[in-house]
Amino acid sequence: MNNNELQEFPTEALILELKKRGLSPTFLSFPENLLSPVIETPANKEIKIEKEIGMLQTLGGKMKQFNFHIQGSNLFIDRIDSKIQDIVPIDMLYTILLKLPENDYFPLANNVQYLKMGTEKYGFGTLLYAESGGNLTLAQSSSQIVAILTGCKILIWNNLKRNMLFHIANLPQNASELLESLTNYQKSLFIADN
Repeated sequence: MNNNELQEFPTEALILELKKRGLSPTFLSFPENLLSPVIETPANKEIKIEKEIGMLQTLGGKMKQFNFHIQGSNLFIDRIDSKIQDIVPIDMLYTILLKLPENDYFPLANNVQYLKMGTEKYGFGTLLYAESGGNLTLAQSSSQIVAILTGCKILIWNNLKRNMLFHIANLPQNASELLESLTNYQKSLFIADN
């Protein structure tokens, strides 16, 4: 990671977790060939973070990496390749989950051209597009959102790279429960090698 990427890294959650463990981190470096930071604790003991907080990849064939974090009642998605940050209100995300078929599979459905023409099939992307007032950039983040929702066991994925289908596995009871699930999933991605 270079210095520009370091400034965009969601370090708040990492620092909070280290402080909970009684450590006071000093960031030493982000080597070019390492996705995770190397930090030093007061005891001069280096800890390599095995996985950045919220670092995931999309589920399709291109498998694009992205970061995510929760701040307030919003899901922030930082797409690494395009440097785009999407902000998805948790209430909007919950509304989309409620509109998806609960007992059937549904597609990703986020093709930009089809969304623009209004011919994209009904699915996660078309719902996000509609709920966001026709925001194509945000609709494209459905690739990242379904990866997150699959990771926190809200959605089940058919494991295909093309013609991906999803099914609701555990629908949260309300937006607060969705926020809690996403926050817990983000925290579970933090793994330190002591």
